[in-house]
Amino acid sequence: MAKRTAAARKLKLEPTEPLKLDFGCGPHKAEGFRGVDSVQFPGVDDVVDLRKAPWPWADGSVGEARASHFLEHLGFKGTDRRSAHAIASAIESVGGDMNAFTAHELTCFHVRVPDEHLELALDILADVVWSPALRADDVDQERDVIVEELRMRDDQPDDVAHEQFMESVFAGHPLGRAVIGTEATITSMSRDDIAGYYRERYAPNNVFFVVVGDIDAAAVEQQIREAFSASKARPLP
Repeated sequence: MAKRTAAARKLKLEPTEPLKLDFGCGPHKAEGFRGVDSVQFPGVDDVVDLRKAPWPWADGSVGEARASHFLEHLGFKGTDRRSAHAIASAIESVGGDMNAFTAHELTCFHVRVPDEHLELALDILADVVWSPALRADDVDQERDVIVEELRMRDDQPDDVAHEQFMESVFAGHPLGRAVIGTEATITSMSRDDIAGYYRERYAPNNVFFVVVGDIDAAAVEQQIREAFSASKARPLP
């Protein structure tokens, strides 16, 4: 990535004016996607960034606060069509990478691929986001992984200090809760709890896309509509 960035500077590549593709639905409407932002950047690999918004759990319970992060893990454990290995192999076989993160404000799934493989990236992204298997065995396995993450965090004094600072500044507010959760909340969360949260919050009218690369905005909009056509908008909590 450093080499590509240096090359872009040398060639003085400049992104075109961002194109905002409005799907005609605000944050409280239940039809279509919230929107797509695209930036054409010639010579740069395509980056597809899907973000679930608004805040994953700002208006949720303490239990829901940890479900967003748990779901992020489970998305990569397999879908109805692909195993975890198939997801990773498909992206890596074309020289791409895929990952996700959860913050206080959102959950983000992102894929970077050469531009000729954008259709593949969108298909896999749609599969991971809209068709996670959410198998009980995977939930138990990832529970252990997240608990280990918690213990690793507790071994880092700066991380612990930051969590305590946030809890103090935002006392009684969801922003004061650790995104990753606590060992008690993670171990008590069931597969049904997570699946219920998924059904409530994961809807096309609660996500937006950011696409950057050597792209045609109109073509990308159509590809997104086709890749995500199986998921229907619905009222949100």
